[in-house]
Amino acid sequence: KMMLSVTMLSSYIYCPRKLYLERVLKFSKFPKAAMIKGTIRHHAYDAIINEEESLIKSIQNNETQNSIFKKYKYKYFALLKEVVKKNKKSLKSVNLGLVDTFNLNWKYIEKESINRSQEIYLYKNKTGYFGETLWDNLTPKIKSEKRIFSTNLSLRGIVDQIEVHEKGLQIPIELKTGKMPQEGVWLGHKYQIGAYMLMLNEKMNTNIDYGYIKYLDYGEKRKVHMNPFFRDEIIEIKDKTHNLLNSKIIPDYVEDKNKCISCELKQKCHSL
Repeated sequence: KMMLSVTMLSSYIYCPRKLYLERVLKFSKFPKAAMIKGTIRHHAYDAIINEEESLIKSIQNNETQNSIFKKYKYKYFALLKEVVKKNKKSLKSVNLGLVDTFNLNWKYIEKESINRSQEIYLYKNKTGYFGETLWDNLTPKIKSEKRIFSTNLSLRGIVDQIEVHEKGLQIPIELKTGKMPQEGVWLGHKYQIGAYMLMLNEKMNTNIDYGYIKYLDYGEKRKVHMNPFFRDEIIEIKDKTHNLLNSKIIPDYVEDKNKCISCELKQKCHSL
């Protein structure tokens, strides 16, 4: 049985027809500005997580909340600048300027630097730890972009972030740009994080019963719970996605025509 990417489950829920056109008929889509903006934000958060160990180890005993914040702000500023420069070519392809892109992202990344430096300061104050000892004892630690697969579930994917707690408990977090629902999470996002929970449980032989969707534009983290019914639903969606990709029949149009408005495959799709 072929390995499915976890993102395909989310794509199937959003629009089976679009997934079929992309994956089976190999219709190519042009990168949209929103997609490139999202990629830059993801890359910036990856860079931030990957630098945190050296940042925390540099914190001295006499550091104030303000001096820790300045360290975080300076580092996050430099990392975002580097990420934007690396994506210069793709930004140009959708007529996005470097300075505008930096400024748009900085308002979110700066908030992140304020929140994280405050968390670290409070933990340092509570424990008295600093430098390497602070890093060694810090919980939870955040890991970035963990590749994971399951032969039993025939699924593979990359978890955006993982919170590593005491005793090795690993909680998956998916980062999402764009709109956030009034309550809960979007259905596709729910199945995505659910699939990661199942895969981590199998790999780590643990019982993770929740994960998070972090809506970056709102600075909000929403919890998704696992239960036996949800587990069965994920497996059912996975099987439906697998069957779709092996089918000779193009799925029908989705009922929600609002999804077609901004779809980059709209013209090709409607000409079939």
